[in-house]
Amino acid sequence: MKTKNVFIFFLIIFFSGSLYSQTDPRGMTSNKNKQIDSITKPYNQNPNIQNPPPKKTKTQNPPNQPKSTLSDNSNLPYAIINSPKDGYSFISSFYVSGIVKNFPSNSNNHLWLVVSPRESNNCYPQYKEIRPDESTGAWSGQVNIGGDNGKLLDILFVLANSEANNFFHDYVVNSINNNFPDKPLPEGAKRLTHITVKKAQVDDKPSHSVNKYYGFTKYGIFYIHKLLIDQCNGETPCLVAGITNWAKNVKMQLDGDYYIYEAKIDKPYENNLEYCFYIGNGIHIPQILIEKSSKLILDGDHILNGTKNGQNFNTSPQDYYPGNRD
Repeated sequence: MKTKNVFIFFLIIFFSGSLYSQTDPRGMTSNKNKQIDSITKPYNQNPNIQNPPPKKTKTQNPPNQPKSTLSDNSNLPYAIINSPKDGYSFISSFYVSGIVKNFPSNSNNHLWLVVSPRESNNCYPQYKEIRPDESTGAWSGQVNIGGDNGKLLDILFVLANSEANNFFHDYVVNSINNNFPDKPLPEGAKRLTHITVKKAQVDDKPSHSVNKYYGFTKYGIFYIHKLLIDQCNGETPCLVAGITNWAKNVKMQLDGDYYIYEAKIDKPYENNLEYCFYIGNGIHIPQILIEKSSKLILDGDHILNGTKNGQNFNTSPQDYYPGNRD
């Protein structure tokens, strides 16, 4: 009996130890869980060991982003100036032409030509708003500039909002009274493209010793300076004279700053000749320049004839061609 009681006592101790190893009355984890906790515990409690970095997630763009407007330069209309070319020399006025694409034609978008001297930030809008062709985008406008010879100026082609358009319009209206205040380009005007031009350094009038602008030499070279053609917005000139049977289709050739026609003559010219230059659209030089009261046409260099040409040049032969042709 005593032996039996001892056996039962050991059984109770054995089972009690097994039960304590799995769950204790204080809620402690099992030995297996204690082993897992011993692995992860250093990462949680040891300050010298960094926690694994969190996984990166893709950032989503916020919905309903607003569309770009014209204040974004990437959405400005595309524009180029075809004529004149950069570096062009002028006397007083000339025409500018080009192409504009993707122009949002509405009440808040306007196109202007603006002159801006290189030595200042002032701007001088020209004549009126530019209205391009709706199908081709082609446009043109006139520029009229005074000032000192040799001056460099930027010809700006700009996109203007309503406020800038009103500023340009009011400026042009006030300029009728020769009022040209110095004003900077308004904030609502954005430059699309530009060229730089130069006011030609020329005499106020040509000289009879060597006429730089028009004439003919004793050896048969007829010439006219291209500045005169550009001033009248003309096409390639045709010489109209006795040597061409007064035809209007004998085109002259560009030679540097001059258009020329080389006549085949048997002997040098000695006396005055009548002639003119046809530049298209029914326009002749000197007639158009006389109507403009141009200072580049000397008194006594032209006479009225009985043809449709109106006035003809009537000049004596020059000793040499001013283009310094060999």
